[in-house]
Amino acid sequence: MFHARWFCHGSKTILGELALGQELFLSVGEECRDVPTECIVTKCEAVRLTLNEYASQKWPAEGSYFYWYVLTSSITATVH
Repeated sequence: MFHARWFCHGSKTILGELALGQELFLSVGEECRDVPTECIVTKCEAVRLTLNEYASQKWPAEGSYFYWYVLTSSITATVH
């Protein structure tokens, strides 16, 4: 078992295909829980961008992902 914070791929959010291909959203609340290690499929890199980095389109290298928004339980998201 391990304790995990979950990310959603942008395509799985209300943005759908409008989200960038490398963009993840950090989920909070009920998404943080203990998970069996057998659930791990592969490892990937997720880099947290500042608002300035996001606005300047300083994305990480291909094969890596980034996040700068945090999904909350309401419709709105917060910038971190």
